[in-house]
Amino acid sequence: MKSKRSGFTMIEVLITAMLTFLILSTFAYFKPSTPTKQNWANFRRELQFEVDRARNLSQTSQVLIEGCEQKDNRAIMIQNRMKSMVYLPEGWAVYYGAISVHSGWVQPGTITLKNLKKKEFKELVFSMGWGDFDLRTP
Repeated sequence: MKSKRSGFTMIEVLITAMLTFLILSTFAYFKPSTPTKQNWANFRRELQFEVDRARNLSQTSQVLIEGCEQKDNRAIMIQNRMKSMVYLPEGWAVYYGAISVHSGWVQPGTITLKNLKKKEFKELVFSMGWGDFDLRTP
């Protein structure tokens, strides 16, 4: 004779919770990445990573760091054997300037960024040698 029980057993609750978590985490993991909006910290971190990588790859060839436009996205492109891009925050574009890397050494120089909506500028000032840069507002 079967006894009537109310609710779920513990194993049924755990299995349901695990399946729900698995489905939700799958959707979160495969979410398409979009360029960041106004996150200058992410931009600096990604650009520093790409500049360091360009320094390591430029031991045998020249690498160029310059502005690039693709549809609505504006970026700084690192041109070497494998072109890589670091997307600028939304509303910003490279106004002028390019930096070259020879034999692992970064040429000092400035890349000027312009806000497309306001009359505002920022400068990426590269110092001599190791690829260190500052983001300044002139």
